[in-house]
Amino acid sequence: YREKLKKNQIPVIEEEVCEVHVNAKQQLTAIQLASGKIIEAEKAFTAFKGNKLNNELALQLGVQVNENNHVVIHPRTKETNIKGVWAGGDLVAHSEQVTISMGDGTQAAIWIHKRLLGQPLPYD
Repeated sequence: YREKLKKNQIPVIEEEVCEVHVNAKQQLTAIQLASGKIIEAEKAFTAFKGNKLNNELALQLGVQVNENNHVVIHPRTKETNIKGVWAGGDLVAHSEQVTISMGDGTQAAIWIHKRLLGQPLPYD
């Protein structure tokens, strides 16, 4: 991916953000890096380092997790290795984006409904 970014002249900046600049309307105007460099911006996606992954219940159930302790799911159905246990959102990717969690939940609901109706899942 780094090569694709480089090829498309998209810089990768791996430096700590020390301040977010906003205007009087609380709209993003710039990001200041630890080096003092200021990058002007109008929009940004956020991710928060160090937030706790609340996977204790999944671990108690014996759900498989990956090396980052995120729950391993079937990519289409969102079901875990434990039949009848589904997961999504931050448990599987820790993206901290509500819309992603909503999508995961909606997709899981479709397959939960099919399971309740007795329809086979792709791997049954």
